[in-house]
Amino acid sequence: MNTERLVPDRIRSRYSLKIAATLALVFAVTLVSAAFFYGNVAGELGSSADAALAADANESADTAALWVEANADLATSVAATETVESGDADRIGEYLAGAAAGSDRVGAIHYVEDGRIAASSASSAVGQSLSVATSEGTESVAVDEPRDAVVGNGSVIPVVAPAGENGYVVVAGAAETLRNRLADEKYDTALAAGDEVVLAAGDQERAAGATELTANGTATGTVGETDLVAATATVSGTGWHVVSHAPTGTVYGDRNVATAAIVALIYIVALNLGIFGVTVGGNLALALQRLADRAEEIGRGNLDVELSTDRADEVGVLYDEFDSMRRSLEESLDEAEEARTEAERAREEAEQSELRTQRLNEALEAEAERYSEVMAACAEGDLTERLDPEADSEAMQAIATSFNDMIASLEATVADVEEFADDVAESSTGVEESAAEVREASAAVDESVAQISAGAHEQTEDLQATADEVNDLSAAIQEVAATTDEIASESDRVARLGSDGREQAEATIAEMREVEGQIADAVTAIEDLAAEIEQVSEATELIDDIAEQTSILALNANIEAARAGDGGDAGEGFAVVADEVKELAEETKAVVTEIQSQVEAVQERAHESADDIRATESRITDGVASVEELTDALEAIVDGVDEVDTGLKSIARTTDDQADSAEGIVAMVDEVASVSEQTTQQADTVSEAAGEATESIDEVSDAAGRLAERTRELRRMLSTFEVDADERPVDSTVADGGRER
Repeated sequence: MNTERLVPDRIRSRYSLKIAATLALVFAVTLVSAAFFYGNVAGELGSSADAALAADANESADTAALWVEANADLATSVAATETVESGDADRIGEYLAGAAAGSDRVGAIHYVEDGRIAASSASSAVGQSLSVATSEGTESVAVDEPRDAVVGNGSVIPVVAPAGENGYVVVAGAAETLRNRLADEKYDTALAAGDEVVLAAGDQERAAGATELTANGTATGTVGETDLVAATATVSGTGWHVVSHAPTGTVYGDRNVATAAIVALIYIVALNLGIFGVTVGGNLALALQRLADRAEEIGRGNLDVELSTDRADEVGVLYDEFDSMRRSLEESLDEAEEARTEAERAREEAEQSELRTQRLNEALEAEAERYSEVMAACAEGDLTERLDPEADSEAMQAIATSFNDMIASLEATVADVEEFADDVAESSTGVEESAAEVREASAAVDESVAQISAGAHEQTEDLQATADEVNDLSAAIQEVAATTDEIASESDRVARLGSDGREQAEATIAEMREVEGQIADAVTAIEDLAAEIEQVSEATELIDDIAEQTSILALNANIEAARAGDGGDAGEGFAVVADEVKELAEETKAVVTEIQSQVEAVQERAHESADDIRATESRITDGVASVEELTDALEAIVDGVDEVDTGLKSIARTTDDQADSAEGIVAMVDEVASVSEQTTQQADTVSEAAGEATESIDEVSDAAGRLAERTRELRRMLSTFEVDADERPVDSTVADGGRER
């Protein structure tokens, strides 16, 4: 393809325009290539920057999750200690202070009951109210929203774990430590719950704006006067998510540097192309334009044009070559003048030669008329005519000899063609008959193959239906097997529960027997106590008798004192002693009376306790008998469940075997269906081949018919030629049997 035709004539006619067009094309190709690389580099680096930002968000989310998990583990382990479960506030406070010490992650640890701090690692927090969010259940750990610390400055993130029945352990994690861990030199990080920022490592306003930008993934937008790029990741175990964000210049800094370098490269290429076009292309175009102007002067016939230059490059060579051409042209014009003179002389000689040629032509015309008559006869079909090779001109002799050889060969060829046409006609008739027989056989084969293909199609459909049924059966068997496995699992669980119940019943029996023994000991102790109380009662009766006798002695002493009253002070002192002894005796008697009443009450309660304990002992004995009966029943249940489990496992094995057998049947049916489908495809292929063969035979039959028709036409055409079938020309002279004219 000639690309010059695609260039406009105006550009083709000016070298300077060619230079400009070439530079413009180079710049366009460079610009397109740069745009491609610009887009590719920007896309790759942009994707890499987005991935780095998303990775930072995921890493920050993992950091926050680990921070929360560490505090949750601490809260769980503190809540599970015996000290916390004891409920002793002083002990719990000392323990919490030790647990919180040495960790900058923990601001304080509180033990909360009924909404108030009962104990804390910070003693000043005790007694203050604290309401925290808790999770459902007694073993769940909850993470509350950040809030101000109960004591001290700063904010904390409470992690709550249940302790005991009504208490909670609250680990107040220092939010500042989490903020420091989330801080990054390149990206700002925010911890958010929904659309609300709960913790920001960086500018709070930007964090809030970035949180609004993100839903789930990387987003860009403007916050204030700053274009931001943000990515989010969920913090596992909490309802929070981390938002990593930074200005677009920070995130896409590498991309911007690379694209700026590409743009700068485009400017440099454009500048270089301009310098090249002005210095090299313009100078060369000017020199060529001058040379073209002088060449046009030479073309107009002015051979005195000066062709000289100081350039030593290719342009200088062109000037030298044009100068050489100008000198050669002058010499050629002189030679052309001389040649014109020679041509005049040659023309005169040619006129004389023309007279001689005219006479020769007249003789040749007469000979040509004779040759024309023979050729006309041959053209009409008489191939026995020949030319007389005896002529004055050697050329005419050669023509006669060649023509005679040609006609002799043509005569022999026509005779051979007539014979061949007869053979072809006979063969064509046989081919038509054979083609008819083959066509009938092909039609029969095609019909048989069609029946085979239809049968194979039906067989494939039946096999496919069988495979579907077996698949359904296999699925049902597998469902039975799965159900049996579930029942067997439940049976195992019931057996384990029965075994556990039996063990618990046996343990209960042992404990009840121990209680029964202890009750018997208690009855014995109460009986011994009653005996001792009886002895106390006897002692009080004795004391009562002594008090009574003492009272009588006091009375006697008063009587004696009265008698001795006339005796002075001695009688008076004796009377005083007697009164005191009497009072003491009366007080002793009163105390003894009270003791007797209490002893009687104690005796009565002891007898009642003994009767109650004996009744309890009887009920425990009955309970032991009932638990023993329950143990026997549980053993029977476990034995029955074991037998059921054995049967279920046997059923499961049987159903598994049936499922395997069904799968084997499915595989065999699929294999047979595949073979049947292959048979169908092969039958279709054979049917198509038979159809194609029939079509080919029809074409052969048609071609044979056309060949026979053309053979007959050829035979009619050959009948117009007259040949001597017994004679063949073998040399350049007139053949035997030919007529010379």
